[in-house]
Amino acid sequence: MTNDAETWKFIDAHLNDDVRALALKKTSHPEINYDFALRQIQGRQKALSKLPSLTLFPRLLYPATVSMEQCSSEITAKFKASLVEGKTMADLSGGFGIDTIHFATKFRHCHYVEPQKELCEIFQHNIKILSINNIDIHNSDLEYFVNNQKNFDFLYLDPSRRDANGKRVVNLEECSPNILQYKQQLLQISPKIMLKLSPMLDIRQCLRLLPETSDVYVLSVDNECKELILILQHNIDKKNIKYHAINILKDKTDTFEYDDSEEAGAEIEFATELETYLYEPNTALLKAGAFKMTAQHFELKKLHLHTHLYTSKIYHSDFQGRTFIIDDHFLMKESKEKLKSIAKANIAVRNFPLTADELKKKLKLTDGGDVYLFGVSLVGDKKVIIRAHKAE
Repeated sequence: MTNDAETWKFIDAHLNDDVRALALKKTSHPEINYDFALRQIQGRQKALSKLPSLTLFPRLLYPATVSMEQCSSEITAKFKASLVEGKTMADLSGGFGIDTIHFATKFRHCHYVEPQKELCEIFQHNIKILSINNIDIHNSDLEYFVNNQKNFDFLYLDPSRRDANGKRVVNLEECSPNILQYKQQLLQISPKIMLKLSPMLDIRQCLRLLPETSDVYVLSVDNECKELILILQHNIDKKNIKYHAINILKDKTDTFEYDDSEEAGAEIEFATELETYLYEPNTALLKAGAFKMTAQHFELKKLHLHTHLYTSKIYHSDFQGRTFIIDDHFLMKESKEKLKSIAKANIAVRNFPLTADELKKKLKLTDGGDVYLFGVSLVGDKKVIIRAHKAE
């Protein structure tokens, strides 16, 4: 960190410059803290899209790139904070502190826990600028902190998904701290724990390893799956876990909730033929596994047990995902004749023997345009290509 006026003058003058190009000019500016300046410029540029409200405060400090990459976005942090409230909470994986800042709006007193001294100093500097005064900062690891504290209403943990060599990891046991090692100890000091995990993780595998889970949140932003959130609690009904598929859009938030018993007992109809409309669920619904509930709730017919696309004669404007109008469907051997006037298309596959790239190559098409092609399996395992265009 630095209070050097010349360095800050340089930062302000180059906020919109290419950081890689600036890095090549280091020897031209011996009078400033160049590495610090580049970090602040890069951090602010990242914050413009990820943490826009922070950019209103020009003297906030930003950490190294890894911490900026791992920290929650402003949108997802705000959503997570909306799920909880109480007197005391602790963020056991402080990092850049975005989650802590948002939780501080819902709790009377918060604790930020972070083993890296520099991150603690950055956070101390930033909350002073932000005029936040209900957060205690602990330069400590998780084990030392929990062994020297009493009880909390709520704990939050976002394990680091990088190993000692900086390589990305995904599996729970590879993350740091290892929640499997500490979960029982943590549940002794708080009745509720929120875990932020990689959206790449298999939900069913997580539930086998974390049977204390009461709720699963799949959090998407603009149909891109960003976070997998688990709520751990004592004495939960392990047979009736609640699932929440959340897709935050610019003008609304789509929310779909169900439990295991509802998905298992949902009665659905399979399509014997393709009808007028084709429905593709958003990424949150797909990741959450709401395959039967999607069909039942929106009154749709499913194309195949393992093809998670749906059809109907009626247009359902409330569907959570993309809706297409079906123009045609045909066998692969008919594609040359059926697509002779098409040079490019948007191609996807669902329960199909080829990948999207393989199908695109076989059809000799490039990406783009208004035509959408889906390689799918229908009831009876019939393989077809559906040609469609967006309904809206």
